[in-house]
Amino acid sequence: MLTIAASAEANSSHPLAAPIIKMAEDKGIALKKTTQAREVAGHGVECRLDKRLVKAGNLQLVKNDQIPAALKSKETELSQKGETTIFISQDSQVIGIIGLADVIKPDSQAAIQRLDRAGIKTGLISGDNQAAAWSVAQQVGISMVEAQVLPKDKINWVKKYQDKGLKVAMVGDEINDAPALAQADIGIAIGSGTDTAKETGEVVLVRNSLLDVDRAIRRECSEFCVTVSVPGSASAPAEVKVRSENGPSISHVGGVDFCWSGVPGTIFSICK
Repeated sequence: MLTIAASAEANSSHPLAAPIIKMAEDKGIALKKTTQAREVAGHGVECRLDKRLVKAGNLQLVKNDQIPAALKSKETELSQKGETTIFISQDSQVIGIIGLADVIKPDSQAAIQRLDRAGIKTGLISGDNQAAAWSVAQQVGISMVEAQVLPKDKINWVKKYQDKGLKVAMVGDEINDAPALAQADIGIAIGSGTDTAKETGEVVLVRNSLLDVDRAIRRECSEFCVTVSVPGSASAPAEVKVRSENGPSISHVGGVDFCWSGVPGTIFSICK
């Protein structure tokens, strides 16, 4: 079954294909040649292997195929554990299921915490099932989740938040993320992602660390004007232009030094 799965996934550009192919390679399994391969956006991949129709993807991809009761039960078990499930079908008969669990990078939680402290809300838009998406979100501290979102619909979620008057930064690494990256006010591409995503993003995270998202957003918002009133002064409020590229700053207004943390969304305070 792994031979069939890895051979089919070799035709996929989805990040989940890589661990399946690696699993086969680690076991010394040689991939077989496939023909008539096509990716079904948001669902998986189909191809011909030894003249037989093979599918590798989510439940939606194989919904019209025969699924043994034991595999249906296994899918439920894996999903409840927060794993992404990949069905393997051959000639309309599901022959196996693979469970993949996301490995959270050590700095992801810290990155989300930084954004949260800066007053920036974070959300997860994922094609994974609800349990898998929420499992990842809870581990890193994200409270807004949109699961089972088709690639073509990611841009609509970006627009939804923009329509609320919010400025949206989108982080993505897949070719299917390109439209959403382009729509976002700040498109941030992961350096290890596809060329299309990197070409579309205004910012590329070379180190593949979400900690750099915070730095990227600060740079994009690095210059703006604020209005401050000097306590005890009868003069009109003064407008101060602030640059945050170098972190915290001090602005001298009306004989008073105002300190700023360098974090967008925070306010000035009188320096002690």
